[in-house]
Amino acid sequence: QTGLAPAPAGQAREPQADIGVQKPIHGVDFETTLRSASVSLPFTVSARLFGQGRTMNPHPLYRPWAAAALAVLASLAAAVMPLPAQAAAVVGQPAPALRAPDLAGKPVNLADFKGKTVVLEWHNFGCPFVQKHYRSGNMQALQKRFAADVVWLSINSTHPGHPDYQTPQALEKELARFGAAPTRFLMDESGAVGLAYGAKVTPHMYIIDPAGKVVYNGAIDDKRSANPDDVKTARNLVAEALEELRAGKPISNPVNVPYGCTIKYK
Repeated sequence: QTGLAPAPAGQAREPQADIGVQKPIHGVDFETTLRSASVSLPFTVSARLFGQGRTMNPHPLYRPWAAAALAVLASLAAAVMPLPAQAAAVVGQPAPALRAPDLAGKPVNLADFKGKTVVLEWHNFGCPFVQKHYRSGNMQALQKRFAADVVWLSINSTHPGHPDYQTPQALEKELARFGAAPTRFLMDESGAVGLAYGAKVTPHMYIIDPAGKVVYNGAIDDKRSANPDDVKTARNLVAEALEELRAGKPISNPVNVPYGCTIKYK
């Protein structure tokens, strides 16, 4: 599935990020953006309260308070039912091992690119935040701008059972349609690579230097929205980090909070 779902007549579609369904906690079954506080407001919160399906769309004036309430609920939910532990690609430390098949089924190993700068881009065409950067041409432009000295690996960790999952054949067509130019596109259907890196959202970006160390972990830019027009005025953090790395300078913002749709792990 690709593209944004059609909005009801006369209404604009709000980008949403989902985290899947949490099991009931004291009679409340939350389906929210709780796992990632990085998703920009406004947002829609779906909840099933005591078996009664409802959708809550806070008035804009109350959204900050709603966000604070959700943060409290998230911490309570985590205390009662912690999410599966994720490892992390720590800046300054060696990058976790990476091995996954590309769209043709050929294995790709991070070790194959020793001595080169590598960018990892977590990807899902079903996510409005990913669409922002492809519809605007931003992601493709970065891939081509640094193609001469950067290995760009796009990674899809969407589980095959999720509606956002696309087959390698479908992804090839979409990548061609958007004019995307990653070095390789990897299928991480088990989620093993994403979990090893601690990847949380799409797009979550990492940069690995020629020595094999993680030097960047965070967002693609500082405009935390799904609006393609925001790309024009955004500070592109990945481009900035790559230019600094190329110039032999310390990366000025090596760690920040990524934003986007939560990765659809199994």
